[in-house]
Amino acid sequence: MAASLAQPNGLAAQTPCMHTKRYDALLFREQHLSPSDESRVGLIWPHDKEAIKEERWQDAFHSLRAPECTLVAVRPTNIDLIDHFGITTDKYVGSGRNSIIGTHHLWHMDVVDREVPPPYVCGMMMHVTPETCCDTLFANTSGFLDTLHEDELERLKSIKISRLRSSLPAMDLFTQKLNYEGTARIDDLDAVIEKRRESGELQDPVYKPLMIHDPLSGKDSLLLSPYQTYMIEGMTPKESRDFIQDLCERCCSADRVYRHEWQPLDFIIWANRMMGAPEVKLSVA
Repeated sequence: MAASLAQPNGLAAQTPCMHTKRYDALLFREQHLSPSDESRVGLIWPHDKEAIKEERWQDAFHSLRAPECTLVAVRPTNIDLIDHFGITTDKYVGSGRNSIIGTHHLWHMDVVDREVPPPYVCGMMMHVTPETCCDTLFANTSGFLDTLHEDELERLKSIKISRLRSSLPAMDLFTQKLNYEGTARIDDLDAVIEKRRESGELQDPVYKPLMIHDPLSGKDSLLLSPYQTYMIEGMTPKESRDFIQDLCERCCSADRVYRHEWQPLDFIIWANRMMGAPEVKLSVA
């Protein structure tokens, strides 16, 4: 995409928003922005001015509670935040958002547990060091659905799933031991669920469709995050996780994965129907 994020008069915002309706991912490479350009472009993307003012850095770039917010702004992966909106690396490392970044080793879509998941997600690499340099994998679930027989596709359309956060207190997800071998597996979840059930803290599952219809592209796609899966309606938690893991492995087979090798100043926007696996470590000879 031959366009510059430093375009004047709002074109930097219009160009990505226009083209992401047509493409699953949009890459802007070598965005040499001045400090003032960087600040202005950053303000185009949804962010929480009050959070910045109050130094609530975990909420500084966006508000997940705003349904009209169509982009989740810059994720911390691979980014040096020094002098960016006045955020220092030390402050960000201590924030709640950075403390849960380990979960992003897994294939997932972003904030699928929210009432209104964002249709697009974006990330910008401001600075790379040998300690933080990673690739990101993308796999398109819409493309996977095109390979299915009609009866299997109809079955997926009928499946309803309960997200983990809708059934457990939010932080329970991040106290579990996650198995990073292959796709997602939550090892000790059943014990936590039973403990919560006995204490009366467990809420009744809230079921939502596994498949969504993207009104912008007209495509059907899965809304899938294995590590946030609690239960499929009509299945046990273990049966649900086995089903989702198998589905994830098929969606993310090697022949349908794009590996993005980040370069400094890359800015990429991707549709949330793409599954991502950030923080894939580079192999060093």
